[in-house]
Amino acid sequence: MKQVAIHEFKAHLSAFLEMVLNKFEPIILTKHGKPIVKIIPLPPPAKPGDNPLKGSVLYYGDIESPIEVEWEAIRE
Repeated sequence: MKQVAIHEFKAHLSAFLEMVLNKFEPIILTKHGKPIVKIIPLPPPAKPGDNPLKGSVLYYGDIESPIEVEWEAIRE
């Protein structure tokens, strides 16, 4: 990952942004040698009909019926 001083980044902004976009490699900006921010490319846009959540929900049977375990609750 490339580290660039913030004053150098400001002077060559377009070139560094093109590098991030074309190489898909983040750049870390530094101020006085210390990292302050990370610039990363955006992921490609989703295609129409894509479902990013598909397969992310697990289903383990009936979720509406009462359970067999009695819960302990605080009663006043």
